[in-house]
Amino acid sequence: MASINAAYSVGASKSTSISRGQTITITVPPHKYGNGQYGAFRVNVTGKSSYRNPSCGVSFTKTNRILAPYRSRWKTWTSSS
Repeated sequence: MASINAAYSVGASKSTSISRGQTITITVPPHKYGNGQYGAFRVNVTGKSSYRNPSCGVSFTKTNRILAPYRSRWKTWTSSS
C-alpha cells in the first residue's frame, strides 16, 4: 500500500504607515463643497495554487485572495451638498 502526503502554505505581508502634515490644493467652483479623504488605499490580489499528483493531473486547486495596502494619499472631489 502506498500513500502520498502533501502540505503547502501561502503567505504575504505588506505594511504601510500613514503620515499627516501634507498640503493639498483643490479648486472648488462657486456653490459647491470641497471634500477630502486621506488614507491607505489597497489593492485586491487574487491567485490560484494547485497540487499536481504523480500522474501530472491537478487534484487540488485553491483560490487565494489578499487585500494589500499599496499607497497612502489624498482623495479629493467636489459635491453639491
